[in-house]
Amino acid sequence: MEINQKKLAFILTVKGREVYTESWIKNNVVPEYTYYVADGSMDDGNKKTFEKYCYDNIFYKFYGQDNSIEDYLNKLYIAISSADTEYVMLCDNDDFINYTGITECLKVLDGHPDFTCAGGDIFSVFENRQNKHLYNLPIPFYSTRSIHNISQPFEAFKEIRREYKYVWYAVYRKDSLVRIWKQIIEFGLRDLFLLEMLQVDLALNDGKYYHIDNNHYIRLMNSGSSGAASRGEAYHKLIFFDKAYRDELHRLNEFYTQLYNQDIREIQKAQESFYIWYFKAAPRIKISLLRKIHGAILRVPFFSIKTCIAALNTYLKIKRGLNTFSK
Repeated sequence: MEINQKKLAFILTVKGREVYTESWIKNNVVPEYTYYVADGSMDDGNKKTFEKYCYDNIFYKFYGQDNSIEDYLNKLYIAISSADTEYVMLCDNDDFINYTGITECLKVLDGHPDFTCAGGDIFSVFENRQNKHLYNLPIPFYSTRSIHNISQPFEAFKEIRREYKYVWYAVYRKDSLVRIWKQIIEFGLRDLFLLEMLQVDLALNDGKYYHIDNNHYIRLMNSGSSGAASRGEAYHKLIFFDKAYRDELHRLNEFYTQLYNQDIREIQKAQESFYIWYFKAAPRIKISLLRKIHGAILRVPFFSIKTCIAALNTYLKIKRGLNTFSK
């Protein structure tokens, strides 16, 4: 199935970090798709970077400074709404797009109208600090396989709490993502990490998620300037001592009782599962081990990102072939 040129738009949100923007343009922009840049920076660094490049498929707009979560959400909502494509996907300027996986996402969404979004396993890389734009070969970051094709939204909600995963970087039907962000804005959350969880819940309430047996997105692990990185792994520990966080969570739980038509005790039970999973040792040990592996690989990060993606696609193709052969 041929993918039409204007079928998909990427929504790139930026706020500062212009050091990554030029690399993002060089490594991610291709003529087959459209790119909407929603800038909320405090200076004109990103604007100047985009002014250097004359692409007829990149649409840059400064939305005013992101001084609040409300500013960020409204910027994103307007940018998504302005896309003139059937599908949209969010991305960050320090990450990388794997178009082999993107093509597969579009094909499955075209063929399965009951699915809201599609994505594959997320992989990660580290950048060489001494030689910029060179990376280690990608390794798995996390998988959304367990939420594939769940038709009951409350079952998807419970599965996400059993072992958390998000679909922020999935390929969406534009109309679905517009509805999702409208609901998020109307709810008025103040905590970014609870907001991320609300986003995946609303996505899987709007329709099903399709997990492709491939990779479509690669995250840079050592940018050192993301919101999550700035707060480490401790942000959900706010539940123990931060009243504002607990009040937000309680308001969310009440919302979920209506969304899923469930008793508040069922919602709380599912939420408890998330915090038990989050604070138990196994996920932390796994993350620590993966970072140590990354650290070892980091000693020889001398590949361009395009080489990394090509190697990853070859590896995944061979792996799928072996799995098919063994059945």
